[in-house]
Amino acid sequence: MEGLKFRAWLKKEKKLVEVLAIDFQYRQISIAPLNDKLNKFSQSGNQYCIVSPIPFDDCIIEPYLELFDENKKELCKGDIVLANPYSGYSYNGRYIINYDNTTCQFYLEHDDNDGHDFSDLYIGDGLPYRIIGNIHENPELLEDK
Repeated sequence: MEGLKFRAWLKKEKKLVEVLAIDFQYRQISIAPLNDKLNKFSQSGNQYCIVSPIPFDDCIIEPYLELFDENKKELCKGDIVLANPYSGYSYNGRYIINYDNTTCQFYLEHDDNDGHDFSDLYIGDGLPYRIIGNIHENPELLEDK
């Protein structure tokens, strides 16, 4: 495990951002915008962005799974994935990656509410799914589920 990574959906700005730090005492996060062309560069050439802390109530924090889809893109809670019909698995269609606080497990949520334990689907370097969007930026993908 390299370290926990998170992203957050800013409710007011309707923007997905990278979480740099989480302050549980003051219930806020520090962020860096994802794919933001306005990022500044440090003297070493590394990107950074100074952003005021965001209160927990103003965002939705989502953890990454430390697993990757078939295109080597890292999976995160809230991602919408499409099953590869040629993978040999019986799981087909679109799924939302979700998290069960009771069992502390990630699972795939389908419109029939038949969630599958994500650990059952792990194969090699990638899963037989590819990310096609997320629930915040692509809600229209859920309409035809």
